[in-house]
Amino acid sequence: LIETLADHRVRIVMLNLSHWLEQSRWTDGNGGEVDGDDLARTFAAKALAHLRRKVKRRGEGLASADDETRHELRKDAKKLRYASEFFASLFDRKGEERRHRRFVVALEELQDRLGKLNDLATVPVLLTKLGIADQDGAEAFLSSETGKKEMLERAKRAHDELFDTKRFW
Repeated sequence: LIETLADHRVRIVMLNLSHWLEQSRWTDGNGGEVDGDDLARTFAAKALAHLRRKVKRRGEGLASADDETRHELRKDAKKLRYASEFFASLFDRKGEERRHRRFVVALEELQDRLGKLNDLATVPVLLTKLGIADQDGAEAFLSSETGKKEMLERAKRAHDELFDTKRFW
């Protein structure tokens, strides 16, 4: 430990840290603290906007997308939801908490719809893999094309609603 602390790189870090602490604006000039969350809010807003764009772009052709594309959209939506929940405490100003709740509810609905479509895509493979695809009642797990079309419409509506929902950041 002593050898590590005596290293010239540690001195450089300590000098840089001291300089940063000295140069940073810790008060607003009126004796009060500056909102230290500003940098974090900026970072979070950029990250959330990036993830939101990915979900929007991938979901544009949702009705005609293949199973893999819908699965990727589902994963992107999950990342956006996790990030939204992780960064929520940074957006606690007036109206932001309410908008956050609405945004997450819309995102949950999209995830739920995409999850059902993913289940629909994986059930036939799973039933075959388990060797029970030809068992009585197995067809109940396989949706008709009409059912799939309806599920796709619901997913598309959920996607559209998410992007009609005002951002919280």
